Amino acid sequence: MNTLPEHDRLRERRACLTVAPNPAPDRDRITILSGDLPSSSIPGGGSIHIDLRYIADRDLLTAAALAQYFQVAAEETCDTLEAYTELVLSDLNNELVPRWIWLRLSMGGHQVIQQDRQPAWSNQGLLATLDFS
Repeated sequence: MNTLPEHDRLRERRACLTVAPNPAPDRDRITILSGDLPSSSIPGGGSIHIDLRYIADRDLLTAAALAQYFQVAAEETCDTLEAYTELVLSDLNNELVPRWIWLRLSMGGHQVIQQDRQPAWSNQGLLATLDFS
């Protein structure tokens, strides 16, 4: 467990989410990344699998940055999978600022899915091509 004050832990987590410029910011493309939080503080829990799908605006997230973020985020104390999902979504939205984001966290038979998008963004045709299984 991380004993730093909350604002320092927030800064430490988000500093891991380094981004790279989107090579074609005028195009919508879906990026899919996944990985595992190595452990969690959820009672009776173990590792948490994360599936991320997003449509970049100005910046892209690298798989290496996301893996480093997972290591740091695993040190956070959350009582529920829903709380972890909110923590991860908030951090990604803040650092990546995607046009659209979809996030699934799963642990055992428990899954939590959240999505968000920029208010004026819409591309239902592209989203219809996604396989969410």
